[in-house]
Amino acid sequence: MDFLKTIRISRPMGYIIGPIIFLVPAFLYNIELSMIMLVQIALLTFPLCFLLFGINDIHDISADRQNPRKGGIDGAVLGKKDIKPVLRISALCAVLMFIPAMIRPNVLNLTATSLIIFLAYAYSAPPLRLKEKPPLDSFSNALIIYFIFLLGLSYGPGIAGFPGGGYYLLFGVMGIHIFSTVMDYTPDIRSNVITFSTVFGKRLAALMSLLIAGFILLFSGIQSWQINVFAAFLCLISMVIMIKPDEGLAAKIFRITYALFIVLGILYLLQL
Repeated sequence: MDFLKTIRISRPMGYIIGPIIFLVPAFLYNIELSMIMLVQIALLTFPLCFLLFGINDIHDISADRQNPRKGGIDGAVLGKKDIKPVLRISALCAVLMFIPAMIRPNVLNLTATSLIIFLAYAYSAPPLRLKEKPPLDSFSNALIIYFIFLLGLSYGPGIAGFPGGGYYLLFGVMGIHIFSTVMDYTPDIRSNVITFSTVFGKRLAALMSLLIAGFILLFSGIQSWQINVFAAFLCLISMVIMIKPDEGLAAKIFRITYALFIVLGILYLLQL
């Protein structure tokens, strides 16, 4: 398997999500960055992404062959000869992710790391294959974000420092994931892949995303303008897809949503 294919499998656009989530507790509690923290942040880029998406691609070979989005920034289309190399690299990534947790004897850090690795595997692989058990698919994605946040907290106040408003944001992650199922509706239907959209329909997926984002915006009491702007944007795009449930449009909007998350996340960390 060549280098470029390896990188495509890992979805480089996702490298920054884990570090942003990890760094939020450092911002909230003025935690000074240490070398071991920087190592753990680095392992949330390629290693975590390859583990998550590599296992996903192995078990979605049939669906990916029918998906016009695959082959570029949205991931490679694997062949049978790629399965063993992807499994080996995924296993190596999982082992590497344990190193900081083992060096720093912290129960919360070790537990969160273990659960992140478990969910990255269980999301796509049988027997659990949470990916095909909506809404557990969206909930498992939210839990991965939650445990990454706990990694950052483990260097400060621990789980007791988890902000109350953060639980609203976990539902926000679920809303984003539910929205994302719209763009793969047709290839998932053809390959008999079960998602929120294939079970409940594209418009209902958009409606659920709208309800979650609206609930956060109206009732969470979160004061961050960045979070509120993102929630309002999620409401807007959900209404657009409810009116016009086009998969191509949903894919384009999702890329914009991702870019907005990165920009607003960086502005949040910079306290702007």
